[in-house]
Amino acid sequence: MLERLRFYLRHSLNDLRVGGRLTFFALLSIAAGVAAVVSLQTLGLMIGDTLVSNLQESNRGDISLRLPIPEDDQEETRALLERAVDEGLVTVRVGGFLFARTSFYYLSEEGVGALRAWLDDRYPGQIEMDYSFAISDPLSRFLGTGAGGAMMVPDSGSEVTQLTPILVSPERYPFYGRVVTMGGASLKERILSPTDVVIDTRVAQALDARIGDSVRIRGSSRDFTVRGIVTTEQEVRDPASSIQVALFGFYYLDNRAIDLFDGVRPQVETLWLKLAQPERVAEIDAALRRDFPFLESTTTGDLEQQNERLSRRIRQLVTIMGLISLLVGSIGIMNTMQVVVRRRTLEIAVLKTVGVRNDQVTVMFLIEALLMGLFGSLAGVVLGWGVTLLLKRIAEVIVAQQIPYRLALGPAMSGLVVGTLIATIFGFLPTLSAGLVRPVLVLRPSENILPRAGLLRIAASLLLVLLAISLVARGILGDFRIAALVTLGAFLAAGLLYLLLLALVWLAGRVLPLLGWVDLKIPMRQMLAVRARAASTLLALVIGVFSLSLITLMADSIRKLLDVGIAEVGGNVLVTAQGERQRQVIEELLREQPGVRSYTVSLLYQAKLLAVEDAGSGRTLSLEDLGVRIARANDREIRRARALGADVDAERVTQQILERLAGLEVRAADQLPQDAPASGRRLTAADSGRPVTLLRGNDAVKRAGFQVGDRLRFQLDDTQITLEVVGILAGGSNQFDFGQPAFLVPEGLLSEPAAQLQVWADVEKDAIPELRRRVGSLRGVFLLETSVFTRLIEELLRVFTAFPSLVAALGLIVGGVVIANSVVLSTLERRREIAVMKALGLQRERVLLMLLLENGIMGFLGGLVGVGIGLAVLFVLLASGGSLLALPLGTALLLMLLCVGVAVLAALSAAWEASGEKPLNVLRYE
Repeated sequence: MLERLRFYLRHSLNDLRVGGRLTFFALLSIAAGVAAVVSLQTLGLMIGDTLVSNLQESNRGDISLRLPIPEDDQEETRALLERAVDEGLVTVRVGGFLFARTSFYYLSEEGVGALRAWLDDRYPGQIEMDYSFAISDPLSRFLGTGAGGAMMVPDSGSEVTQLTPILVSPERYPFYGRVVTMGGASLKERILSPTDVVIDTRVAQALDARIGDSVRIRGSSRDFTVRGIVTTEQEVRDPASSIQVALFGFYYLDNRAIDLFDGVRPQVETLWLKLAQPERVAEIDAALRRDFPFLESTTTGDLEQQNERLSRRIRQLVTIMGLISLLVGSIGIMNTMQVVVRRRTLEIAVLKTVGVRNDQVTVMFLIEALLMGLFGSLAGVVLGWGVTLLLKRIAEVIVAQQIPYRLALGPAMSGLVVGTLIATIFGFLPTLSAGLVRPVLVLRPSENILPRAGLLRIAASLLLVLLAISLVARGILGDFRIAALVTLGAFLAAGLLYLLLLALVWLAGRVLPLLGWVDLKIPMRQMLAVRARAASTLLALVIGVFSLSLITLMADSIRKLLDVGIAEVGGNVLVTAQGERQRQVIEELLREQPGVRSYTVSLLYQAKLLAVEDAGSGRTLSLEDLGVRIARANDREIRRARALGADVDAERVTQQILERLAGLEVRAADQLPQDAPASGRRLTAADSGRPVTLLRGNDAVKRAGFQVGDRLRFQLDDTQITLEVVGILAGGSNQFDFGQPAFLVPEGLLSEPAAQLQVWADVEKDAIPELRRRVGSLRGVFLLETSVFTRLIEELLRVFTAFPSLVAALGLIVGGVVIANSVVLSTLERRREIAVMKALGLQRERVLLMLLLENGIMGFLGGLVGVGIGLAVLFVLLASGGSLLALPLGTALLLMLLCVGVAVLAALSAAWEASGEKPLNVLRYE
């Protein structure tokens, strides 16, 4: 037995050595897949280690406390907070955007005193407390309308917005760890007075600010001096709660600086507790929750559980992504073993004549596939460790923290075992035919036709493959039944896709030669001859390009939706004021300000929709009836969201839609939309004073099912008004309508004072800082740039698509390796054909052109299918929202060209040597 095994090993190792390029590209296919598994799993472990280490430092204490922002359905939480407000322990600030209002709660000075007294009474000398003052609410800081959310260098015009101010006690903050400036100093050493500020690197780069520069913070009566610069990672503790800090930057001030901000009362945003006995954290947290139920606490234990869940999901995600890349790479092994068996039919026949049995021949080739998997996996482990360095930098952008690099043994062993196993499994099917080669081929050596394995053998082998891969997937998904169903579904989907690609290859091979180009006919004939392998090769390419295209196309469509939304509102700057008292002043300011190209003035009214007289049925629908209609329209989207695992409250979604139908926008006749509506007519000057309305075709209007001729009854203060729908605008970018009311009404109908004045202005970028300064001098008037939203969307897209795009690119690279492997196999099979063409006088360049044409067409077909599927998925998503204008066809074309480029480069790397083959060397032995 051992002697036979040694023979199998020597025979297989010799075959691998003799295989040369064939062996190299087969090993490269599996190495690329294993590298993806090892690098992604290693990165997942590194991210997990980063998230769950230094919990006290991440939490800034053993316990952190803050006031929650209650959701609409959290009545108990809101009641607790309101009771604390009545007792003077908590203060409340109302902020928002347009008609949307949110209550933000903060601990008052009395509340801080009560908490300190409670700690001293219950745990004397055992707990230290520190806290951070708030100078504005998070929403106003983000929108740029509140104190502290923006910083600029005086007289330079440089300004940054959406900043997070962190007011702390420099001598104590933080309890654990140390905030260190880039010069190596601590906050205590840099912040010595209320006018000292320490900024992060994002702010410093945006302002081109250096230590010693003076900066101005919105809402402050004094300028501040930059005393230090810290890295962004110093204050980013987890990607969920620190998203704004990570994306836009922050700065540190002394708590005493709160006195320098006009009209800001001392109120506490966050508190941190340091325990003398950290092991009592659960006991003290429970006591705090009991006696201060309105506070929201986070302990190191809570943070550990939260980060472990996140880490586990990341590891599962990256493992699945890596496994897909490995399966793609294994297609190269399958193709290689098919060619190996076909080229060695004579050798197999000789072995059969000397008494080697069918099963022994099968085992011999199976061992060769196993060795390919083992050697390729070993190379993939080493390559994966190198790829991890690249992925690590991308992941640091996502979590905004430094991730320590380490070589983990677990992912390496996993990649080695799984890579070898899957390569052996995929190499098993071609070896079935090897045992069926008949010894009679010794007498007819020119025939190398491979016998079929038989349907029963193939079915049994496929079942074995499914079982083996299900066992691998079970380690990721946890449940064997789910793993088996997922594996079966993936195989069925891959099978259907394979059949589609097979049909496309056949169609291309039949149609393209009709163009009459000889150099095209020859490669197309060859592609038809091996169309099964061509289809499996394309399958590997399609999987990679589909993932990349879906991510890229979706990101590009979101950008287009945002651009369309900004174009629809009519400007890049929004000026708002409560009421319309300052309308004349604002319009005069805009007329005088250089760089203001145009502006549109709207008066906004709070109105409640009471009933709808439906033009189609003649029925009068109450608000409850309308809610039922909206709920039915929501049903499909809600079921889709729940199928994806989202916890969606149907009633709440319906209520949110109704809330969007609770406002009127009044414009002068010359500033009404002039675009042709999707249905009905547009408003004109003749409609001034008439009870008519033009509807924006946003998502709320569509789900409410409004149509031209409907009569809508509203409650406006103490009066009721009925408006007839005369037109409905096109949907456009309903995802980004910036909260504008759905109902446009001509001026002259409403005599009541408006609740809010809104002016959209189209302003040159360089003129915005000066306009902001002038608007800032008007009491109760705020200026908001649409770049606030574009910057947020762009940053989020950059962060959240960076890692998936890189992973998808890895899959595309693996697909390119499989193509290179396929080209090697093809050229090995066509050596005689290439030699004959060169003997007839064809130059090397022309032979190479034929090989590149064949694979360029394959790349085009792969891009057509991969990008086409991604485009189809996006089309369905955009069509459901009525935003097909955002379909990124130009990006799709570029992705298809990328796919062709990958295929051609992969082919060039493998075909260059084959095209230079000397005819005599080939024909002498063929």
